[in-house]
Amino acid sequence: MRICLIADSHWGARGDSQIFLDYFSRFYREFFFPYLDDHNIKTVIHLGDLVDRRKQLNYNTAQTMRREYIQPSIDRHIDTHMIVGNHDTYNKNNNEVNALREVVMGRPGFTIYSYPTVVSFDGVKTLMLPWISPDNEERTAEALKFKGIKTVFAHLELVGFEMTCGQMMDHGMDPKPFTKYPAVYTGHYHHKSSKKNIHYLGAPYEMNWNDYDDPKGFHIWDTETNNIEFIQNPIRLFEKVYTSGNGVDCCPGKIVKVIVTEGTDRKKLDKIISILEKDAIDVQVIDNSTSIENVSISIEDIDDTMKILKDYIESSDIEVDKNSLMKLMQELFVEANDRSK
Repeated sequence: MRICLIADSHWGARGDSQIFLDYFSRFYREFFFPYLDDHNIKTVIHLGDLVDRRKQLNYNTAQTMRREYIQPSIDRHIDTHMIVGNHDTYNKNNNEVNALREVVMGRPGFTIYSYPTVVSFDGVKTLMLPWISPDNEERTAEALKFKGIKTVFAHLELVGFEMTCGQMMDHGMDPKPFTKYPAVYTGHYHHKSSKKNIHYLGAPYEMNWNDYDDPKGFHIWDTETNNIEFIQNPIRLFEKVYTSGNGVDCCPGKIVKVIVTEGTDRKKLDKIISILEKDAIDVQVIDNSTSIENVSISIEDIDDTMKILKDYIESSDIEVDKNSLMKLMQELFVEANDRSK
């Protein structure tokens, strides 16, 4: 039996941007469902974060998600299993109120997992493990004691894995309790990576500049071998164009950064921008042509910055969840670093 695994679809990303809704829709309409049809795949497991915002769902986003993802799944009689991710939950301390229950519960073919549940796929004993919140920590601990589990599908925040390409998570849950299983497949981090038996599947498509040139897509799980095959999404949204190149494509439907390199004259730059603006969604110009001597930014500098922030937060007397605050600072740092690229 071959089952499709997808995670972190984040409907409503970037403030319910129509650009991203159209991009997500293209992925499902032109690639995801055609692939399932061509390979006769009738079971899908979604590993959390169906939606982007915990507190609200835009009507236009809800309609697009229904039209492009939910209804096509129903029409194809796909057996869809969905675990709750942190972006799907209204409350931070429990999974009781979540988007999955309100959006897909009761629709034919959809099964929702708000709490740890053991199921079987083609005879493979599997643990479905949603976002771990204070309310289900005890249930999770008990579920991890179950015998005979061959596969875990989860939405985990584990320390020591990359959130986005090059940005390591330095807090979160210890991976050790999960090392005893033959395979753990999880959502949450948008960068696809693996360490031994633990596999972060990554997001199906690009959502910001940190995703540029970082392969996105979904996976096919073989229940017989307990292995997965990566199916890369060919539909890109972000593109960089360097003026030092010999030519330039139109980049239709893309968000483009034009990187101005040393020696580029104004006439050539204007021509490149003119070509791109015909079909691109957005064109930004980054001027790297001015060299600044004796100034450099290294990975060590970035690490030092995050260490300073971490040390300050840990030593402060502020009455907040320091792990959550540190996570927010990391996300802001990633965004700031992304805008500077």
